[in-house]
Amino acid sequence: MVTAKILIKNSKEDLGWNARDADYTSWRNVVKDYCLQHEIKSWSGASDAQKQALVEGARCSTGFRPAIRARLASGAEFYKKALESLLQDCLKKRPETAKSLAVKRVLKRHRADEDEADEVDGEPDMGDPNTAVVFWIINPDNLGHKDNNG
Repeated sequence: MVTAKILIKNSKEDLGWNARDADYTSWRNVVKDYCLQHEIKSWSGASDAQKQALVEGARCSTGFRPAIRARLASGAEFYKKALESLLQDCLKKRPETAKSLAVKRVLKRHRADEDEADEVDGEPDMGDPNTAVVFWIINPDNLGHKDNNG
């Protein structure tokens, strides 16, 4: 049985990338930016026109080796399926990536209470060190901010 993880690994290899290829990482970031600009939040939520435009845009972006780019341009179904599976994975992981990056940024920030602790004799009661708190602010009028339950 082919798992999602194996499918993604095979798709990356079919398109000429290895496990930790920098070209794949940069291609993935271009895809995420494209999706953000065109308000594509998920593969299943995108219209057929949006999916087609995403596939065309991803196909034309940099990061592919010339031989793979030529095979994608030829319209080979095998490579199109591999590309679509990577795009689906990219869209699936986009919210997770945004959340983890926000948490990492918060953890890296300089904490004001550290300076206060040096100046005062006691330790401030701030809880665990480097505890991250992330607030997600939503707009109830924006349909993209609502889940299936409204």
